[in-house]
Amino acid sequence: TIGIGGAASVFYVPSSADELAELIKYVSGAGEKLYILGAGSNVLLPDEGIKGVVLSLGGAFRRWVFDSDMVTAGASVFLQEFIGECSRKGLSGMEGLAGIPGTIGGAVAMNAGYRSVISDHLEEILLIDVSGKLRRVGKEEIEFGYRTSSILGNEIVLEASFCLERKTVREVGELVKKNLAEKAARQPLGSKTLGCVFKNPEGGVSAGKLIEDAGMKGKRSGEAVVSPVHANFIENRGGASSSDFRRLIEAVKRAVRNRFGIDLEEEIEIWE
Repeated sequence: TIGIGGAASVFYVPSSADELAELIKYVSGAGEKLYILGAGSNVLLPDEGIKGVVLSLGGAFRRWVFDSDMVTAGASVFLQEFIGECSRKGLSGMEGLAGIPGTIGGAVAMNAGYRSVISDHLEEILLIDVSGKLRRVGKEEIEFGYRTSSILGNEIVLEASFCLERKTVREVGELVKKNLAEKAARQPLGSKTLGCVFKNPEGGVSAGKLIEDAGMKGKRSGEAVVSPVHANFIENRGGASSSDFRRLIEAVKRAVRNRFGIDLEEEIEIWE
C-alpha cells in the first residue's frame, strides 16, 4: 500500500495448517528469523529487503463459513471482501473495518477498527504458536488493547469466529457507506500510505491533531510527506525510500515531544 521495500530472501505460502506447522518448526530449528505478513498494509519494509523467511498464509486460509449469526473467517481473508459478504447477508458489526486494506488475521492481532474494534464481536480464535502447536482459544483468554493484543509477536492467527448482529441488508450497507464517506473526507485514501502511523496517546487528543499543531503537516523527507489531508498519515509521493519514511517519523516524534512533551508510539510495524 505504500510501495516501499526490498525483496525477501525467502517468501513462503503454506498450503495447509500442517504444512505451516512443519515450516515453523524447521525455521525455528534452523535459527532463521520468521516474519508474518498479512496484507502488509501497515508494515514498513527496509529498502535493502528482508534476510529471513517471510510467511504469507495465502489462499489456504482465505475461506469463510456462515452459520446463522456466527461467521468464521480465515486469517488471510481480505477485510473488504469479508465486510461485503457480511453486508449482503445483513450481518452487522464489521462496518468499522470498511476502508482498511488489511486481512482478518492482522486486524485481530492488532485489534483494528474505527469507532468500534474487531474484538467487540470476536468469539474465538484458532492460533499456532512458535513451536508449531495449534490451539483454539476464547476471546476471554486474549488481552486486547488499543491497537494491540497479547497475540502480537507470540502466535499467528489462523482463523477467527465472530457473533454478529442481524439487521437488514440496507441498514448494514448504509453503515458501511457512512464509514467509508467519513474516512474519504478525512483521510488520504487515494494515496500510498500505511494508514495511521501513530497511536493516539492517552488523554483524548488525537495523534493527528498533535502532529498538525506541532507544525508538521505537509513536512517532507525526500518523497515522504506528512499528509496535508490528515497529519497522522505519511504519503509516498513517488519514489520515497524506507529511510525517507523513517527520518520523517523521527522528525514528527521530535516535534511533538518538543512542543507537548508527549512521546508518540508507532501504530505501524517497522521491520528490520
